[in-house]
Amino acid sequence: MTAQIPPKSLSEPPLGRTYSFIYEDGKFDYCIQQPEYDGGKLMLGGGYYEDPQPTTFNDTAVCETSQEYLKNQLPKVFRWEGEENPSARVHRRWTGIMGFSEDGFPWVGSLPEEYGGGQGQFICAGYTGEGPALLMLSLMLGMPNALLCAETVAYMVLGKDPPKYFPTSYLFTGNRFNKALEDASRSERGEEVKRVKL
Repeated sequence: MTAQIPPKSLSEPPLGRTYSFIYEDGKFDYCIQQPEYDGGKLMLGGGYYEDPQPTTFNDTAVCETSQEYLKNQLPKVFRWEGEENPSARVHRRWTGIMGFSEDGFPWVGSLPEEYGGGQGQFICAGYTGEGPALLMLSLMLGMPNALLCAETVAYMVLGKDPPKYFPTSYLFTGNRFNKALEDASRSERGEEVKRVKL
């Protein structure tokens, strides 16, 4: 992820929407602009396919190839030229772990002891954002889903039922867990796994 200083053409007026730049082979990047009062920086993220270790669990180091890609990609997608010092445009850069679930949906709910949890333990994970698999589904999930899931698990911690608008397909169940284990095992063996289609 990067926070980049926009050229005048993209700050006066600022962009009015979020963008997804979709390329061949299901690759894509995403961009949103901060509000004017917060500097109007362009938040460009993606470039995961430029990372030589995309499945690492270590987020203490920023992948230089992905960062170089994001720095150079912003002028390409917005088609501006003549920049003297592209490195000066990059205000901040960082990386982080993205959680993907086997079935493409978040996991939310109490975690029973037989699945590694116990009394008073809950799960709220696997938002499945920015993923190459299930591209259309991934574009709808990810970070925007985190708030919905966190709110729901907070209700559950307080002993309340999930809100009526919360998708029941996100709730943790033993059957769902066992199916995910089975699908993961089949994927590792190279067998085809049927995914949810919208």
